[in-house]
This record gives sequence, C-alpha cells and structure tokens, in this order.
Amino acid sequence: MENPIQEVQSTELIQVREQLLKTQNENADLKMRAIKVFEENEMYKASPELAAQMAEMQFQLKVANHFITSKAFKAVNAEQAYVMIKAGAEMGMKPVEAMQALYCVNGSVKMYGDKMVSRITQAGYKLEYLNETQKGVTVKVTNKDGFEAQEIVTADDPILQKSNAYKFAPKNKMRFHGVRMIASFHLPHLFN
Repeated sequence: MENPIQEVQSTELIQVREQLLKTQNENADLKMRAIKVFEENEMYKASPELAAQMAEMQFQLKVANHFITSKAFKAVNAEQAYVMIKAGAEMGMKPVEAMQALYCVNGSVKMYGDKMVSRITQAGYKLEYLNETQKGVTVKVTNKDGFEAQEIVTADDPILQKSNAYKFAPKNKMRFHGVRMIASFHLPHLFN
C-alpha cells in the first residue's frame, strides 16, 4: 500500500505526463500547420495567378457564408452557396440573382421554374400553356425565327409524382416541368 506522499507524487507524475503529451501533440500540430503554410507560400510564389485565384475563392466563400448567415436564401452551407454563385456567374448572373434563381439537388445545380421562364422569355421566346386541365398541360415555346417546341405533361408523370411541389401546386409544377423539359432538350444554350 502506497503512503499518502507517494499517492500525491504518483498523481502529480500522471498529470505532468498528460500535460507533456498534450504539449507534444500541440507542438506537432503547430509544426504541421507551419509546414502547410510554408508549402502554400512556396506554391503561391511559384504561381502568383494561383495565389490570386485562391484569394478570390476565399473572398467568395466569405461572401457566401454571409448569404447563409442571413437566412435569406435556401442554400445549406457556404460551399453550396459558393457553387450557386459561381454557376450563376458563368450564366451571367450577379451573386444575389444566382442565389435566388438556382438551387442544388442530387449533385447538380438547377434553376427554379419561374427563373427558367424569365430567362427563356428574356431571350425572345414565347411560352404558351395549351389544353390545360388538372390532368395535364401542353407547354409550347416559340420564337420569331420559327423555332417551336412542345412538351405534353401529364399528372401521372413519375417525376411529378415524386415532387413535393406537385402536392401543393400541381398546376405550376406541371407547367414548370414542361418548361424544364423543353429547356433541357431544346434550349440548353440558354442555361450553360
């Protein structure tokens, strides 16, 4: 049986060893971070263009994070918002416009239905919704150059049946689904 002095010394020794291990781990972490910073700096020295791109990306991620923090947009996180802003920029949109027009689903960036309609009509196309009933609609898109495309959408379309939006706004969802099909197969150049 240990005497009280030995118990205290043993406890103190354990605490000192734990503190030493913690300090060694922190030191190793600091060394790894220093190496990473050094390697990044060397890379940036070798390629100022890459440094500028990385700085721009960090800036855009901060902007995207502010968008997320505001709760004014539906993006889940800053990285998703960054992707939407970047995709929107490639389509000629400003950041706020992209955040309002685009969303991410199943690993791809999509445009909301009303924003697709806006983009199509701004490009000089005319949309019509023909033979519209609760069971379906024919979406027709034309322009003055003779372009014409039609898409018949029925209420029993499996894509619509899986849609939450269809449950509360079936008319809108059928229309937008027809527009999306025409956009995907006939007007993809408007949505690059």
